[in-house]
Amino acid sequence: MSRRLSTFSLLELYKETLIASTDCMRNILKKLLFLHERSNRELCLLLLDVDNLRTINRRYGYSTGTDILLSVADVLSTSLRRSDVAGKYKGSSFLIILPKTDITGAGQVVKKLRKKLSEIEVRGVKPSFTIGAVSFPRNGLTADQLLTKLEEIVAETKRKAPGTAVFAPPANVKPETVTPTELLDAFSEDRVLPAFQPVVNLKTGEVFGYEVLMRIKRKDGVVVPAGEFINLLERTSKILMFEERMIEKALEVKVRKNLKGKLFINLPALIYQFLSKSDVRIGDVYTMVVDSGVCPHDIVFEITEKEAIADVDKLSELTELLKSLGFGIALDDFGVENSSIEKLLKIDPDFVKLSSFFLKEARPITRWIVQSLKRAGYTVIIENVETEEELNFVKTLKVDLVQGFKIGEPKVVEV
Repeated sequence: MSRRLSTFSLLELYKETLIASTDCMRNILKKLLFLHERSNRELCLLLLDVDNLRTINRRYGYSTGTDILLSVADVLSTSLRRSDVAGKYKGSSFLIILPKTDITGAGQVVKKLRKKLSEIEVRGVKPSFTIGAVSFPRNGLTADQLLTKLEEIVAETKRKAPGTAVFAPPANVKPETVTPTELLDAFSEDRVLPAFQPVVNLKTGEVFGYEVLMRIKRKDGVVVPAGEFINLLERTSKILMFEERMIEKALEVKVRKNLKGKLFINLPALIYQFLSKSDVRIGDVYTMVVDSGVCPHDIVFEITEKEAIADVDKLSELTELLKSLGFGIALDDFGVENSSIEKLLKIDPDFVKLSSFFLKEARPITRWIVQSLKRAGYTVIIENVETEEELNFVKTLKVDLVQGFKIGEPKVVEV
């Protein structure tokens, strides 16, 4: 099986490989999981990865690698059900969503795909393919849990036995600790709260500002961190009203408690809607801030990796508008996933938050990263500083700002 392109562009590849965007696939998965959760049905995910595509590109040319990807797209478009969803994923892989399918049914799909994929040959090159499979709910309850597990088993299989298929064993999945009813009750009873984690100037030791984190208080008074309910909140489409309430309360705390410094707030979904709608949403947030008595210059919106946006130019337009209103911009989790060099240059943030990956796993290059960012004029923040040893290491980097449990834990402040 072969296809030759006279001209080629990334856009054309995306057009011909079903769905273009990793983020689009994630969003579709989240919606399907919500429907399957409500109907108590199973769902399976497949990750199909072309083995050694980089080697093929170097040895036989990028046109050969491109034609292999397009041939895979042909196989998917002719082999899957009309209800299935497939699209280009990260790197050399394709993500396939099989609604209302258990692991046995996924096995039948894998068998069919492997047979057709074995027929692919492009200009004398016969590629091999690794396929991984996970299912909801046996391997995860959220999109992030399922995709993380899927990527892990495919990466491990590619190292040990490329060209094979692997099915994830059942996992002891931790259920959500907060129910949808508890979430809605917390909102209606005004138990959505902001927690403030200090961001400290390492040179002076003074608090520069606070990152604002969402919490809810149970009826028994126990405060629950966002990690225990945020995925559920996103799946129930209530994130907008929860974020708005948290920001309102954070602004109220800053004014009433005369809280010094800037507030770092994850860019709300309310503002992200600007990309598909209009700047009315941004005007609403600006009015909320000004009416509270807080100066926009004291608010820094963080562009998070989780809220990845494929169109960086659109994101740049958004951040320029926010800057024009006086808000600061921080690029969070720089160096991993979607927080790329391209995003850094086009957004031109006031602050760059280094991913904890550098502190925990990539120290040999961390000094170079920090120095490069500082020379380029960015204010660098290192997060997740949790031990004395990590703090001592960070001090040697001459970094601008730090935060983490060693610096100060998030604390709920009520007014």
